[in-house]
Amino acid sequence: MFVCKTNRIVIWVSIYLKENIDWADVIITTGGDGTFLMAACRIQDREKPIIGFNTDPTRSEGYLCLPKQYSVNVNEAIEKMFKASFWIE
Repeated sequence: MFVCKTNRIVIWVSIYLKENIDWADVIITTGGDGTFLMAACRIQDREKPIIGFNTDPTRSEGYLCLPKQYSVNVNEAIEKMFKASFWIE
């Protein structure tokens, strides 16, 4: 799980603690739909965004995660997020 707070990125692996989630501005998961759902069920604030990257886009769709193009090009997705120019239709 990636947690971003004011341009600082902190990386935790499978630590979905309430304090971490409350502290973060956005939750970014890496894995698949199951990982996305595991993190999402712990978020109490409906205004807190959650973004999922599919770590195996060649073998699974990841319907809750970002489209495959961003899972294979994570830098592009993160740049768009920081620039607030991220749109998925």
